[in-house]
Order: sequence, then structure tokens, then C-alpha cells
Amino acid sequence: MPQYKEIFKAADILLPDRSESFDYYAYPVIACDQHTSEPEYWHETERITNGKISTLNLIIPEIYLDKAEDRLPSVHASMEEYESNALHEYRNTVVFCERTQRDGRIRQGAVCALDLECYDYKEGSTPYVRATEGTVLSRIPARLKVRREALLELPHVMLLINDPDNSVIEPEFSNTRNMRAIYDTDLMQNGGHIKGYIPGSGGAFFLRRLNELASKCDKQSFSVAVGDGNHSLATAKAMYEELKESIGVEAAADHPARYALVEIVNIYSPALDFEPIHRIVYGIDCETLCNKAREYLKAIDCRDVRYLDVTSSAGRARLPVSAEKELTVAALTDFLDSLCSLEKGIDVDYIHGDEALARLSVCNAVGIYCEKLDKSELFSAVGKDDPLPRKTFSMGHAEDKRYYLEARRIKY
Repeated sequence: MPQYKEIFKAADILLPDRSESFDYYAYPVIACDQHTSEPEYWHETERITNGKISTLNLIIPEIYLDKAEDRLPSVHASMEEYESNALHEYRNTVVFCERTQRDGRIRQGAVCALDLECYDYKEGSTPYVRATEGTVLSRIPARLKVRREALLELPHVMLLINDPDNSVIEPEFSNTRNMRAIYDTDLMQNGGHIKGYIPGSGGAFFLRRLNELASKCDKQSFSVAVGDGNHSLATAKAMYEELKESIGVEAAADHPARYALVEIVNIYSPALDFEPIHRIVYGIDCETLCNKAREYLKAIDCRDVRYLDVTSSAGRARLPVSAEKELTVAALTDFLDSLCSLEKGIDVDYIHGDEALARLSVCNAVGIYCEKLDKSELFSAVGKDDPLPRKTFSMGHAEDKRYYLEARRIKY
């Protein structure tokens, strides 16, 4: 009997066949939660993919999430059509993916299925696979509507493993010459390049090493954390819990929705950087925002203060925030949550990249530059203090996020 828990397993993965006639460049599109304040990005994606087989037709970008009801019928119809006519099934396998980022560095990953019984996003839970940031429960229902009737799932979830010895993923890439290449394409809009391989063994040796590592878990120490796609994975978990209630625990145990397709990446990959996620505040000017921050600090009787740089059409300024929390972004989150609850017409969005923040921080909007988190601190910080504030960090630049490629059936 194995001395580990089967947290991850091989999956039946759906992808277009490689052929000279198929436009693979148009098929993968970036994660739906990117460029949420940049409609021009998604307009260009629509132009590139117009009339072509593309994962854009299988997802709803979050910039359009308020129009999800209108888009859902088309998305679900495209899933049925693609599954019947455009996608080939690679059964019971792992996909090893080699992503060349826009800076030329290569990020290695493995796509497989996570048993959702081994993951939870609820506060205070200590599962094998843990959320790294707080889950905003109000963000789940809209996503759940998309997933409930979906035939397929397409993941942008990226899980991080704590493997400083490079013992789990990296050994597989020494043998790609003996694997079958199933995709090899540039990615649109400065996304770099990606290659995908399936091993002759179906990934059995990799899965054993991964599950041995992931099984090393107690209340404060664990080895697998959610890096990207926190709310998408939480939605998959919520649907699985719904399924258990509707069809019973025994029937749900064998249902494909018990699992979620994810990519596994080593946090110690030299190509993986942690970048700050900045805040942009709409509906307020810079001077008023800084005054509101001072009023908030006085109201909570805070005497230890730090400052964050802010930018707006009026120029640069310094925003005071509490220094009484270990992470400055946690104190900023508390202030902005309080501000939005008290002041109507104020909204906060999350922006990747200094240039994008500066460009968007005009016309009654204030950009707040947040600090970078050292990735070596992630597992210990979450183990000690539970999930970090939402949108504390980003893994790399927006263009380096996961693109949708692999799909999997989540219905019989």
C-alpha cells in the first residue's frame, strides 16, 4: 500500500489535434481574470479569434461577468460543439507544459486533476491544498452559474508546490525527447510561447512524487498552495459540495466534478516571480482619499503609520496606512473595505504592472502602488497566519499568466 494520499491523479484531457490546417495560435487565450480594466485587450483578442476555434468562446472574461447571463448560452453551446467536433481526448494522462515567458525565461509545469476532497477555502480549514488569499464569497455565485451547466472545465488555476530540491516537476523535463508533443505554439498579445508533452507512462512516476510531497501536511505545515485562480478553484469546490447534497456523497465520489484540472508549478522555479498587485480607486480624488485615510487611522486609534505611493491626474502623493499589521497590503485592504462600505460610488479594482496603473490612474481615479511579497515567505506566512488578504501578490506579469488550453469533461 502506498504511504501517501492520492491527492492528485491523471485526467482525460481534451485538446485540438495538431495539424497544418488548424490555427493553434487563435485557440489559447489568457486567464479570464486578467485585464479587467482594459477592454481594449479583450477587443483585440476578439479580433484575433473572430471566426476561429478558440477558448475565448468557452469562457466569460471577468470584464464581462455582469453580462454572464447573456453570454452563457453561447458558451455552453460552443462547449458541446467543440467537444463533439474539435477536441481530441488524451486519456488518463498528465500534460507537462513548458512556457517561455515574454522575458525568455522558461517556466515548467504539469497539468493534472486535483481531488477537491483535499482542498478547502473556508476560513480556519487546514486541508492538503490551501488557499493563499482570502476568498470573497460574494464572487462565487456568478462563477457558479457558469460552471453548473458547463460540459467542460478549462483551468487557469495554478498550484504551487514547496519543493526547494526540484525533485518533483523538474526531472520530467530531462526526458521530453521521449514524450509526445501535443501542442507547440506562440501565445497571442505578448504571451510568449508554450509547448505541451504527454509521457508514455501517463505521468505515474511524477504523480507518485507529487502525492508523496503533498501528503506531508499538518495544521501549520503544508506543501501545496493556490497561486493563481483562487476563486475559480473555490467555485469548483462549491459546485462539488452542491453535487454531494443533490445526488448523495456516494454517487458524487465517482462523479467527474469531484476533480478540478490544475497546473502544478514549483514555487522555486527561477522563472516564477512574485509581483505586487496594485489597487486603483475609482470615484474619488487623491487629496480626498488621503484625507479619508487619515480619518480612518484616527478612528482606529492607530499611531504607527507607513506610507504607500499613490498616483493620479493631480500627480504623486503618499497615502498613510497602519503599520500595526505584518503586511502593509493587509492594512490597506482594511482601509479600502471600510471606505467602500461607508462611501457610495467608490470602487476598487486590482491592477498588474506599474505602467498599467499609471496609465489608468486618471479621470477621477487614484492608483496605489503596493509592495512586493518575497515568494520564499509564502508557505510559512499562510501556515502561521492563515490566508493572506485577497490579491496580495501576482505570479509574474499579466502577460505571463496561464492561457486556457487543456479542457476536461465535468459531466457524464
